[in-house]
Amino acid sequence: MEFQRVYSEWRERHNVAVEARRRAGAELPPRLEQLKHDIARYKEVPSVIKSGQQAEESMRREEGLAERARGRQRTFLGAMLGGLLLTAMAILVAFLALQSGMSVALQAAAFFLLGMGVLSTAIGIWVRGAAVREVDRRLRAKDEARTKRREILQPWGVRSSGELQQALVEHLQKVRYDATRLELDRQATELEERAQLAGRSLRELVGSWGLQQPAPTEESVEATAREVESLAQDTLTWNAASQRAQEASRGQSELDQRRETLRQQLHSLLDRLGFDRREALGAARDFIASCEAARTAQQIRTRIEQLDAQLEQLRAPGERAQVEAAKADDYAVRLAAIYGPAGISETDMERAAEAWDAGLLHAEAHRASSARIAELEAQRGGVQADESASLRELVDDLSRQLEESNRQADPARSAEFASLPLAELERQRDQHRGAKEGAQEERARAEELLNDRLSQIGDVAALEEEIATVREQLQTLEAEAHAYDLAIETLEAAAKSVRRAVIPRLKSQLQDQLAPITNGRYRDVRVGDDLALQVKTQDRAFKDVDNLSLGTRSLIYLLERVALARIIGGNAEPPPLLLDEALVHADRRRMRAALDELGRLGQEHQVILFSKDEGLAERAEKAEDWTIIRLPGPSLVPANAEPAPANGASRDEVEEEVRSR
Repeated sequence: MEFQRVYSEWRERHNVAVEARRRAGAELPPRLEQLKHDIARYKEVPSVIKSGQQAEESMRREEGLAERARGRQRTFLGAMLGGLLLTAMAILVAFLALQSGMSVALQAAAFFLLGMGVLSTAIGIWVRGAAVREVDRRLRAKDEARTKRREILQPWGVRSSGELQQALVEHLQKVRYDATRLELDRQATELEERAQLAGRSLRELVGSWGLQQPAPTEESVEATAREVESLAQDTLTWNAASQRAQEASRGQSELDQRRETLRQQLHSLLDRLGFDRREALGAARDFIASCEAARTAQQIRTRIEQLDAQLEQLRAPGERAQVEAAKADDYAVRLAAIYGPAGISETDMERAAEAWDAGLLHAEAHRASSARIAELEAQRGGVQADESASLRELVDDLSRQLEESNRQADPARSAEFASLPLAELERQRDQHRGAKEGAQEERARAEELLNDRLSQIGDVAALEEEIATVREQLQTLEAEAHAYDLAIETLEAAAKSVRRAVIPRLKSQLQDQLAPITNGRYRDVRVGDDLALQVKTQDRAFKDVDNLSLGTRSLIYLLERVALARIIGGNAEPPPLLLDEALVHADRRRMRAALDELGRLGQEHQVILFSKDEGLAERAEKAEDWTIIRLPGPSLVPANAEPAPANGASRDEVEEEVRSR
């Protein structure tokens, strides 16, 4: 029944949602509610920080160029003053030379110095003016960058990108501490939405039947379910059958719609070249359900075979009884053929056999009497007179017996049997007795088999009913198994297509980055269908990555994860990459190569690397393209320990967050 299916679906989703909400709590505290709203807001913080850092970098660059222009201004100010002094000295020398009448060479030198002084003064004035204009231009550009930074950071209530970074770090700490509670709340919200959709479908179904739609509460739905159940019990049998047929057709159409929906989702998934976690879980659940359905169908097939074997065993006695009954009928026909000429028309074989025995006895007595009479008649003429009386008496006795036998037997049959020899009569008697005994034995066996068959008729009917029920279940399971098989085939085809599109790109990116990480030891990589990696050794043999050293293996897997993230991202905005202790197993050489590779990756992505290794932070500081943020970790100093010195030295653990700019 459609209502039962929709009601069961709503009940299941409602119970799951109630349980999830119970685990997550009735409602989030105000702090977590605010944090939940801040998560969406802080998603754009990395781009804001990047824009702010660019503005600050522009301010610093303009400030540096302005300082250089000021330096040129001061330098050429000295040149200008020197030129003025040289000009004054040249004028004084020329005046003295003209007054005292010095030589022409001295006068020429004085005029040459005058020209050089004027030229130096002019150059100093021109260059200093250009420097002043450049300083003004750089200061205006600095003010514009400062204004842009203020416009970028003003909505966040901070004055610099460093403060915004600190706020982001604090937000990440809050999210990490309360991630479990927020995830439970998110899951509970999703389950509640699914339960509401199921409840809406249930109410629409009830309304389509002309009934009052229940309120979105559990009590109203339960009352409606009881009402629908009572109405269903009052429905006539043919209405129920018609309804089941309609439900079967609707179920088939829903199955087709579900299959089409699944195919469309897979096609869209292929278009995006990405993966949806919920769809992956749904595919796994469908695969498990198909396995369960196949196993159940196999069990039902085995049960049907067992029931068929039992049915054949139960049918065998009936078949044997039919064979024995046919034999008994054959014997009856043969006996009737024997009894017919003797004038025996009894249908009961027992009474016919008794009549045959009686007739046979009469025939034997008649023949014996006739033979004795003939013998006596032959001897009558030669007997003595004293014996005539006794012979006559004997003849009279035999005549009476013969007359009595003739009265009891059929005259025609008696005459027929009288004409037969005695040996032939004995042979027919023996044949009749053998046929009679065989017929009695076959009849006894047939009656025994028939009684067994009649005693087992009830069990056979129950088995046939069970077989019919099981066959219906098998048909339903086979339909579901067919749908699951189709879904699995579609998913496998989609997975193969995705692998064909992803594996070449993954191999290309890994080959470009493999040599620097492994110091040139491995340059070629092979990617399997299950994304398993193999590298080519120096002897040109491929070796599984799992068989390499721990440090090399961890770095290769890091490159694989980064490459997959870039492939999944596609042409969209590069997502930030968060790495937690990704270089914990790397030695100094591999760590340096990995930092260089992550630095190049940071030109396109924002890379956030969490680590407690102080040496890693020092190397990142030397690289000059990382921003180091040190966070206070849990204190290891006892409660009664002395306070930390004023220079900031402490024994607390430090957790570094290294981020590429």
